[in-house]
Amino acid sequence: MLLYWILLPIVWVLAHILFRFEVIGRENLKAVRDGRAYVIAPNHIANLDPVLIAITIFDWKRLRILAKEELFKNPLAGWFLRCMGAVSIERGKGDTTTVEKLTNECKNGTGIMIFPEGTRVEEGENVDAKAGAAMFATRTGVPIVPMYIPAQKHWFRPTTVVIGEPYYPQIQGRRATAEENQEIAREIMRRIHALGGLPQ
Repeated sequence: MLLYWILLPIVWVLAHILFRFEVIGRENLKAVRDGRAYVIAPNHIANLDPVLIAITIFDWKRLRILAKEELFKNPLAGWFLRCMGAVSIERGKGDTTTVEKLTNECKNGTGIMIFPEGTRVEEGENVDAKAGAAMFATRTGVPIVPMYIPAQKHWFRPTTVVIGEPYYPQIQGRRATAEENQEIAREIMRRIHALGGLPQ
């Protein structure tokens, strides 16, 4: 945790010099920062996205970022990602231990970041959303904050990130069905696409 507090401002300064981040909708994130947890749900364009999101949010309370296991195979990259709060998850293998651990952390006030697409997707490409972000939100009762990251990021030129209004998904019973989570996941992607002005 100490390394996170040391690394975050350093990386924040470097990233703002290189990419000149501009954030639209920061007030939407402030609306849910009252000690409760939340689920950040951004689109996924590049491997650097988890770090860019941590910088954009800039929360001294470390965010838990779900990242694919392959990103941790490089020792330096794995060390850095873990310092930034990233947790590796084995895609397609039903990693219930990690899911339960993060669910409990979320219930205790820790924010979670998860890509609804589940993998990197080219801007404009249409893929069916994964239900992970919806599942965490419906299990813990926390809001989902959609976020749009542009595909084009040019050095020393402005990069605009858009944060959407908190989304409070509704379910019929005490626990969401697979169909409800899937429909919520699709709604998250519709909101992300709307933030970027993309076809829905």
